[in-house]
Amino acid sequence: MSNNTSAANPELWSMTLEETLKKSTLFREIASFKEQTGLTYGDTIHRPYASDVSVDTYVPGTASTPQDITITDNSMTLDRFSIANVYVDDTENIQSKYDLMAKYVEQMRKALAIDQDSHFLLEIRNAVTDVDNNDMAGGTAGDAFALTSSNVLDMFTMADKYLRKQNAEDGQKFAVLTPGAIQKLVTYLGGKYTQLGDEYTKYGYRPKLLFQDFIVYSSNNLPYSATWTPANNPSNSDTITIDGVTFTFVSTIGTTAGNVLQTTNTATTLLALQTLINNKGVGDGVNSVSVSAANKRKVRNWYATVDNATTPTNITVWVGGKSTSVTVAASEVNDPWSNETLHQFFGIKGCTDMVIQKEVNVEKARQASNGKLGSTYLVSSIYKAKTFYEGTYKMIDVKVTEATGA
Repeated sequence: MSNNTSAANPELWSMTLEETLKKSTLFREIASFKEQTGLTYGDTIHRPYASDVSVDTYVPGTASTPQDITITDNSMTLDRFSIANVYVDDTENIQSKYDLMAKYVEQMRKALAIDQDSHFLLEIRNAVTDVDNNDMAGGTAGDAFALTSSNVLDMFTMADKYLRKQNAEDGQKFAVLTPGAIQKLVTYLGGKYTQLGDEYTKYGYRPKLLFQDFIVYSSNNLPYSATWTPANNPSNSDTITIDGVTFTFVSTIGTTAGNVLQTTNTATTLLALQTLINNKGVGDGVNSVSVSAANKRKVRNWYATVDNATTPTNITVWVGGKSTSVTVAASEVNDPWSNETLHQFFGIKGCTDMVIQKEVNVEKARQASNGKLGSTYLVSSIYKAKTFYEGTYKMIDVKVTEATGA
């Protein structure tokens, strides 16, 4: 017997679209917004700082020598204009079982909030002090260390020590950790034969845990970084890839997206790559070609530094909003990537300023004048994060290896 009744079997569609899981944000918990009220118009805020003065010994009857004083300008330029948009045709909205407009507007609002958070947390690169492998294990200064449940307490006490040494003791301390670091902390706490240990064994991590007087937050928007050290000047057609974005070194610049001019020496080639990345993936057509539109959306949250401003031998690329593994590769086996790091953000609340001149806003534009029966939905915001001079001493960059922090 061979029955075939499949034609009578209905295919059913859910009443709702699947939920799209998005990262949560926390910058509003730890940022300073004191400059925001002063930037309702205009695009720049200046916050100068004064040089230090010291105390002399006074000899009676002898004139003291005045000290030279210097006022140095420090400014924030509000130049981060962000937008996301989608077009929904009337036919699509009418015939769809789902409210496409509402779904995608919510998606774009969340994406902009995550972009704000990632941009803010990338400011940890401006910390004057870090906790590194030398601090934690007597290894190489500047390198990341392997985090374990056995040394997670040391990570907190070391960060606290440096904040105190920098006279950053006023205000509430906080620590923003990657999920892997949170797991190590919970394992440490769960191993303690205390009421707190029992609670964390039973319930696991809970938001705003207070540990060593730090309010602890978990985030998937912390930055990743890695260092690329070419053995020599890249050859024509050599490539490097960062989080799916490929840069190709070429002897003639051409027009292919992501091309970087292979110049006369390693230093100038690295400087051309640095400029392309720090210009949000927009090339100058001479030393580089812009990356694709899709890749610009990634590169806008990156930042590149070199080990020497004039004659660099390596480049470190920071990838904002990537608290998980990032894939980096090089076509030349002798040009390795190294020191893959997930940066944990320790500091005093208010160490970094955030100005949101235009909150996330939704606009609908009919496209009838363009011959289309539909609407473009635009979600936009204007914002900028800035760590002023004093704030750089109120934060600590804790460098954890990617393998143990993800």
